[in-house]
Amino acid sequence: MTTILNNSNLQINTINIRYEGNIKFKPGGATRTPYVQNNGDIIITTDNSTNYSVLKVTVRNNQENNALFDSFWYNNGNNVISYGATRLVNAYLMEIPEREEQGTTEYEFQAKSIVI
Repeated sequence: MTTILNNSNLQINTINIRYEGNIKFKPGGATRTPYVQNNGDIIITTDNSTNYSVLKVTVRNNQENNALFDSFWYNNGNNVISYGATRLVNAYLMEIPEREEQGTTEYEFQAKSIVI
């Protein structure tokens, strides 16, 4: 059985978010790829397009939460997420997922930068 948490350790745009289960968080970082040259030297390239942090949160579906997450969607990349000591800025809600009445929905945010 999942316990509903009312933690102040998750805020989106200064609004405390009630969530269920655990928050999933993956810090962003550049991807480095090594290439071995014919002479044995190694060249490392860096791909900054992967430098997005990902935060997933599961919430109970109701009118209040649906309207709240709709507002995050329409706010585009102007969302700020505070999670414990982590602060994500320019956070995008990636999609409005299918919602089942009185069910739970997992929302995924990606953020351009992270400040710890």
